[in-house]
Amino acid sequence: MRIGLFGGTFDPPHIAHTRIAQEAVKTLSLDKVFFVVSKNPLKFQSAASDEDRLAMTRLAVQDVPKAEVLDIELKRKGVSYTIDTIETLKAAYPDDDFFLIIGEDNFRMFKKWKAWEKTLSITTLVVFTRHVLPSEDVATPIDADNVMFIREWLDISATEIRQGLHEKNLNPALLHPDVLAYIRERHLYA
Repeated sequence: MRIGLFGGTFDPPHIAHTRIAQEAVKTLSLDKVFFVVSKNPLKFQSAASDEDRLAMTRLAVQDVPKAEVLDIELKRKGVSYTIDTIETLKAAYPDDDFFLIIGEDNFRMFKKWKAWEKTLSITTLVVFTRHVLPSEDVATPIDADNVMFIREWLDISATEIRQGLHEKNLNPALLHPDVLAYIRERHLYA
């Protein structure tokens, strides 16, 4: 199989996340795309708990064909690194090809990731960019044949969504209706 790995805090998950997954499935002929909900970094305090973010992500992808939500990083004790998740999934799916889906912001810092070279050796890196396709402005100097760039047409950030929810001026079309209902029911980001 061809499996996409799309990790993030998903705080909250929004339509750009689901559209990226759909585009990755189409462009890369993926058989599955795993949404891997990560632990929130210590530097970032959220109104949403790990359980809330996991539940919202499940709601957000319920209509996305081939999408599954994994809580592997939330269950891992201590710090969780992407390479740990990839190695765990490679052990479970030894004959499959993995495509690590990241955003342009993460690509800029990719060489600071733990075991980034090993990550490149066992996955194809798929970078969704909000700006121009690979140029000196976007690309970090990684000389690898297994890095792909795909233009992301929706320039939406979870930070802006949280702010819109807090200020009560959010365009509801940016979230799956069930995610928005979940947020309102639990008074998240208020």
